[in-house]
Amino acid sequence: MDITRSQKKPRIFIAPLRNLAPSGIKKLAENYQRYRQGNKTATLFGQHFSPVVANTDALKEEVFRLRYGVYCKEMKTEKANPSEMERDAYDDYAQHCLMRHNDSGLFAGTVRVITPQREDQLLPMEMHCQDGLTHDILAPSNYPRQQISEISRLAVPKVFRRRMFTHVTDHPYLGRDQAAHSACAMVSVGLYFAAAALAIQTGMKHAYVMMEPRLAKSMGQVGVRFEQIGPLMEYHGQRAPYYINQARLEAKIKPGLGRMYKMLLERIGEQV
Repeated sequence: MDITRSQKKPRIFIAPLRNLAPSGIKKLAENYQRYRQGNKTATLFGQHFSPVVANTDALKEEVFRLRYGVYCKEMKTEKANPSEMERDAYDDYAQHCLMRHNDSGLFAGTVRVITPQREDQLLPMEMHCQDGLTHDILAPSNYPRQQISEISRLAVPKVFRRRMFTHVTDHPYLGRDQAAHSACAMVSVGLYFAAAALAIQTGMKHAYVMMEPRLAKSMGQVGVRFEQIGPLMEYHGQRAPYYINQARLEAKIKPGLGRMYKMLLERIGEQV
């Protein structure tokens, strides 16, 4: 028996557009546009910004100086100090990520992921908001220390905060490049994704964050669904505790941001 003649390769049938109902054609067009937009978003951000894991003392000093500039000089929510570095006890068991603007070489933001390894190493929300962690299942105390993390200290300097400039000609580093301005508008979201990627790549299974409900709502609109695990409280402003894990993060994320997140996950994975 001639096997090569009898076992033909299966044919893939693609329905001609003329055989599709108008709704089917519209659906194809929408899916294609989402695919194109998704690639465009990830490519655009990746062209202008790169995540840098702060895995050296010099890079950690860059983190602390950037935070000092934002929290102590611009926002004045933390006290000034002679070292001009903003840091606290949680930095001793935290991972840090910077976001570098590729053209200027400047750091456009930073975020940290607190990763306790011992029972006596608490998350900030456990230390300051313990009574507000009311979810019976998702509270940090229900999981091993080595699997939980808290995202905090997200900081973006004024010059890279979009609301601080109104026209493309206002910016000293982005110039008249509208694409660069569009990418800059995604720096804060990029930092949240970078924090999630850093937590995942370092073995964390559960992530927590204190945030304003309006930010949680905005993230939910792009498919990143944080679950609130306690009431609104006063914590550097009105905030509530939220929970997320990898499955929740990846389940509903919009295509464009999904590809951006996967790009950051891959780039951070190369550095840890």
